[in-house]
Amino acid sequence: MSIAQNDPDELLEVFDAAGNPTGRPKARAAVHLDGDWHQAFHCWILRHNRREVVLQRRSSAKDTYPSCWDAAAAGHWRFGETAAEAAREIAEELGLHVEFAALTFRGREAAVSSFANGLIDREHHQVYVLELDWPLGEYRPDPREVIGLAAFPVRDLLALVEVAQRDCRRPKRCA
Repeated sequence: MSIAQNDPDELLEVFDAAGNPTGRPKARAAVHLDGDWHQAFHCWILRHNRREVVLQRRSSAKDTYPSCWDAAAAGHWRFGETAAEAAREIAEELGLHVEFAALTFRGREAAVSSFANGLIDREHHQVYVLELDWPLGEYRPDPREVIGLAAFPVRDLLALVEVAQRDCRRPKRCA
């Protein structure tokens, strides 16, 4: 089966479900077709002085979550990369050059998604926070990666998440 994917030859490391590395490299295309666990770098940018969270809107050309709002910067952790090297996603997606030491590691989360195009995404997100009060006009997003940036008040995002969680608990009606 041939499915159009972004960066199909990018080498990722296969992980087990518990988040342990296997030491085995595999092309991104095969990882997503086979549903292998792999790592992703996620950076959440907080504009502390304004009490806002910066989010990116992903390009409509993305093979997973096209046109969706996401963490400020997120992407695959390539085979053999360190955390500091995986943080390249900030520069690649947002055009921002920040020192890795400015990031704060917040933990790891597992996420599983299946897509209508047949891709299966099983990721261990390595989550970092960057406190950065720069105006959005100083960001230089790559249009191949990001089609929009916005800063949302923290309280508004929390209210939105609460509504979404409440809606997810309601029984669904089938036609």
